[in-house]
Amino acid sequence: MVAVLTIDIGNTSLAWGVWEESCLTSRGSFPHAHWVDGGDSQQFPEEWANVERVGVASVELQVSDRLLEAWPATLPPIAFFSSYRDVPIVLAESITDPAGVGVDRLLNVLAWGATHPGDAAVIVDFGTAITIDLADREGRFSGGLILPGAHMMARALGAGTFLLPEVTVEPSTTVIGTDTRSAIERGVGGLLTGGIEQQVLSLLTAFDADARVVATGGGAATWTPGIPSIDRIIPDLTLAGVRTALALRGAS
Repeated sequence: MVAVLTIDIGNTSLAWGVWEESCLTSRGSFPHAHWVDGGDSQQFPEEWANVERVGVASVELQVSDRLLEAWPATLPPIAFFSSYRDVPIVLAESITDPAGVGVDRLLNVLAWGATHPGDAAVIVDFGTAITIDLADREGRFSGGLILPGAHMMARALGAGTFLLPEVTVEPSTTVIGTDTRSAIERGVGGLLTGGIEQQVLSLLTAFDADARVVATGGGAATWTPGIPSIDRIIPDLTLAGVRTALALRGAS
């Protein structure tokens, strides 16, 4: 049984998973600082020791370079997926700027199409930024939306005003803030959940009313309870997309 290491280098952290066949046997993550800001980049997780193939998706070139510099000769060479040209997926004819599409968005759609052939999906990926992408019934990437995540919105308030503090936003069961911090938390959280719900409903109407609505990414479990249209969480969809792309590359 071939053990496959998949790595997703996002905007703020690196997530990884080791697969045996279609089973994710171990997973983890660490912040970019581990590789860029003086962390000990030679310390690799012990679960990586016996893998036979490695695929890396990246939207952050500095961390990719740092990882490659530190990569030991005892591990298999890295297959990088960093642009649409690397991902074996068909784009819908309506996509006008393929080079501008983030590779993580393409890999999410690729993973969905490989595991749910014939089913359309609206995929909401909760990362530093939030992407909402469309997978049609043929498994094609069909466009989508990008919006700031909760912490990015809160940081913008802190950076763009004189008096408002920077707040870490988490979901709340109340809708009224009773001080400045809770007012920001309720405002940003409500904007996030309500905005995503409205966008998803609009996409279902315009795209495919029977499409599944799927959440993934590090914030999926946190924010999904406030978004009724989401009917399923697949936490490691991007890593599954790397595994699928690696398998298809090996078969070509």
